[in-house]
Amino acid sequence: MAEKKSRAEAWQDNYDALCAYVKVHRQFPDKKKEESRGLLNWWKYNKKRIKQGKLDQQIGRASCRE
Repeated sequence: MAEKKSRAEAWQDNYDALCAYVKVHRQFPDKKKEESRGLLNWWKYNKKRIKQGKLDQQIGRASCRE
């Protein structure tokens, strides 16, 4: 049975996927494209949490890994 990732690891995986998307497409995911909609929704949700003070603001300023 595969080990379940921690929330921090899952968050970092999504953030890395977002960075990779932006690097390739040079823009945030498009809500009209179904294959990237989940990633866009994840980012919008986390941006909202940062503004509400429920997520560390330093996370929102984190740079993408190379």
